[in-house]
Amino acid sequence: MEAPRRLQPALLFIIVLPLLTSVVVRTFAWIVILGREGLVNNVLMSLGVVTTPIRLLGTELGLVIALSQIEMPLMLLPLISVMSRSTRT
Repeated sequence: MEAPRRLQPALLFIIVLPLLTSVVVRTFAWIVILGREGLVNNVLMSLGVVTTPIRLLGTELGLVIALSQIEMPLMLLPLISVMSRSTRT
């Protein structure tokens, strides 16, 4: 399924945006998001999934989440290029 032509530049910008952000800023953002009183724990507790905050910082799960966000643009950019060339021919 292909995105509409006018949405493609916006989607590409969203994909590239993490690469334009400083590594220090991204690291501190993940500390805030994955912390004991961070966004993830607050959402899980408000939904009733957990009763006490879970530890995400310094764990394998936290590392996988953060690295996925950091590495995803590096994977998607070549894939988008190859897939757009293969659909044109």
